[in-house]
Amino acid sequence: MIGLFIIFIAVILLIILCNPKLGTFLIWPILFTFPHGWWYSNGFLPLNIGYDDLFCIVLFLAVFIRRNMMGGIPIRLGYSFWVITGFLGMVAIAAFSGYTNFSYVGLAPYLKEILKMGVFWCLFYAIMHCVDDEHDLKIQFSMFSLAAVIGAGIVIFQYFAPSLAWPWQLPEDSFLGVRTVGTIGADVEDKRAYGAFMNANCAACILAASLILVLGAIRFYKSVLFKLFTFILCIVLLIALLMTKSRSGFMMLGMTMVLMAFFGRNRKIPWIVLAAGVLVFVLFADIRTAFLARVSDIYNPESKEVSGNVVGRVEIWKQYFETADMKTFVFGQGVISGMIRNETESHSMYVALPTVYGLGGMVWAVASLIGFIKRVRYTKYFGNPFLGQVATACLWTLFAFSLYGATSDAISSNYPRYLLLYLAVLIDRSCAIAREGYLSAGMAVLDGYSGEEEISYESTV
Repeated sequence: MIGLFIIFIAVILLIILCNPKLGTFLIWPILFTFPHGWWYSNGFLPLNIGYDDLFCIVLFLAVFIRRNMMGGIPIRLGYSFWVITGFLGMVAIAAFSGYTNFSYVGLAPYLKEILKMGVFWCLFYAIMHCVDDEHDLKIQFSMFSLAAVIGAGIVIFQYFAPSLAWPWQLPEDSFLGVRTVGTIGADVEDKRAYGAFMNANCAACILAASLILVLGAIRFYKSVLFKLFTFILCIVLLIALLMTKSRSGFMMLGMTMVLMAFFGRNRKIPWIVLAAGVLVFVLFADIRTAFLARVSDIYNPESKEVSGNVVGRVEIWKQYFETADMKTFVFGQGVISGMIRNETESHSMYVALPTVYGLGGMVWAVASLIGFIKRVRYTKYFGNPFLGQVATACLWTLFAFSLYGATSDAISSNYPRYLLLYLAVLIDRSCAIAREGYLSAGMAVLDGYSGEEEISYESTV
């Protein structure tokens, strides 16, 4: 087994070094199928750094050397570059601030958190420098969605055979002296599945977001067979999402689909997804029972009482604000120190931004959101139908992410972080490519302009 993994790693590294652009397409299946349990049990690299991290670092080096230094592609200091760089800086400042409060824990946990964000930076730097045109963007968009479908397959497999899916499940361990329960060979929380996504809520976030992106991809192609195949992929994602039994995921997808069905341009597709969800809900009794049990746990109509889970979340949110001091609100405290001080994570992105990442987190979030919306508008203005659809899909996905973040700390969880930074890269490159095409078309019109006819903006798109 180890020998096969070594060969696999060597082959992927060779592909990355020879063709970095192909490496950015292959990275998503690797990230979404990484066997955390198997790797963690063996502990091959320091700080349990996985081969997925190794691939991201090598991918960055290959892109920087082969494309930036040797290929003549300038460093793209645009919106997405500053988003990922600002995110890395935000996490680093907050982590070091937290370390000064709880230095007895040691530097290693804080350093690992910063290094993980460094790996993220390497990954998305490489992706933004390997999406050069519409073709690259379409493949990148499709590979992310396809990888999510493969990940959904692992989620479904874990649901039906949890003991056989042990490579993707975590062993028993302890963190900061607190024992954490492992998931190998056990039915966790009534068989809540998450596959390689580490957590059922994180899995639900990625699956729901990928479903929205796949729906956006349906309009890219005119083939009826391809559309049918895409709908089948959507069904797989939907089934896996229901198997996570994540209320955050249900809310994220359900509310987004309802709004798309009433206010979106192509309203038939979200109605089809809603109908498919009802069908899956009716046909799978086990999923239906678990879903009703978790939803009814929020509010009991008979006693007219809110569940302890909801009350507990509210208390956690209050506690994060009550335990934060001026230093925390300015510099942040990082995820680790926040958990030490409050004995749990914040369970809300909107709580985490001011109380975990401080002023830097708030500034980063507001600036990133404004830049994102501006680029969606610009992309649509430039008039490219394909890129406009990508922008629409990214905007709906960001909206769904904002719903998910209300009850989950999406800004501090690795897989939701992947999604958020990926959306920033997609919209940045979509806008840049659309603008280049718009200007090129305008120059082509001017080359044939005789000076007598009037030039209109519509003639350039």
